Amino acid sequence: MTALAAATRAGPARSAEASWSGAVAGVPLRIDALSAALARQVTAWLEGALLLSPAPVGGAPALCVRIAALAPRDEPTAPPPAANGLIFVRPQALPDGLVGLDLPHARCRIDPATGAAELALAETWWRAPLKLQQEAWLLTLAWLLRPRGRYALHASAVVRAGRGLVLAGESGSGKSSAALSLIQHGWGWLADDLILLHDEAAPRLSGLARGFAFDPVLGERLSWAVAKPAAGKAFADPEALLPGRRVDSCRPAALLFPRVVAGASRLARLSPAAALVALLPASGGVVAAGGGAHARAQMAALGALVRTAPAYRLDAGPDIFGEGAALESLLAAHGLRFDGDTAEAG
Repeated sequence: MTALAAATRAGPARSAEASWSGAVAGVPLRIDALSAALARQVTAWLEGALLLSPAPVGGAPALCVRIAALAPRDEPTAPPPAANGLIFVRPQALPDGLVGLDLPHARCRIDPATGAAELALAETWWRAPLKLQQEAWLLTLAWLLRPRGRYALHASAVVRAGRGLVLAGESGSGKSSAALSLIQHGWGWLADDLILLHDEAAPRLSGLARGFAFDPVLGERLSWAVAKPAAGKAFADPEALLPGRRVDSCRPAALLFPRVVAGASRLARLSPAAALVALLPASGGVVAAGGGAHARAQMAALGALVRTAPAYRLDAGPDIFGEGAALESLLAAHGLRFDGDTAEAG
């Protein structure tokens, strides 16, 4: 066991108030802070920003994250956000198999093998846009969850009749705005930006982050989404605005790969092989961690996903943004009917 794992597993000895216990995608998790005051701050933030399930954890949890305060002199110089508000972080290979992430206002050291991590937060992190705050946690948890068979996808997922529609693509592809259009039309939701894929034999999806970050121009007809700025995008929390629609997990019924176009929207069927190629950019863990058993398992899970769920390229025109009925009709025209207990694909 590395020194990081030993220190994180031991946790703070001074106060029971300094721990949070629960689960993420069914994996037991403990979050420790180095003071009770910091623990209260972190716990309040977690409840509003991530989709974690608080509960007592019996025995040793599978994952442990220790939270520390990052001194101003130690705050990393992270790359500035791109025009789309994203931060591109290159993981660092550290001694003893550790992974290092230097982010805006935060520094993380991760031991994927033991499920331990230390996340140091600068005072400026608490004043950053929520989207950037979430990124430090999402990347940390994604690295810890990968060896436990939970694979991060840069995608959004909405749900109807218990079946999930996955929209995967790079920032600016319209996936979040299209998903919000369906939510406006009565669909439920799983998560935006980062979802977790697990169960190779029968793929299942779980969420990780609360809220949807979307292009304010594409989403200008989402009148119900009272949004606030978030690192170059608008940000809305459907759970607060339309309560009772969120689901914890679902089976994927179809995959969409949107791209914004000026003309009318249309769908084109993709083969499983083409869908797998399209998914790889949204599955950066395969590339980031190279080969090995975990990469093979992740590729197997992705292969099961594209064999299970039919995939389509979505040319997303202005006719569907803010018009969930139009997108639903387009799906139905291609045999994707999300009603009853199943979603059928023709």
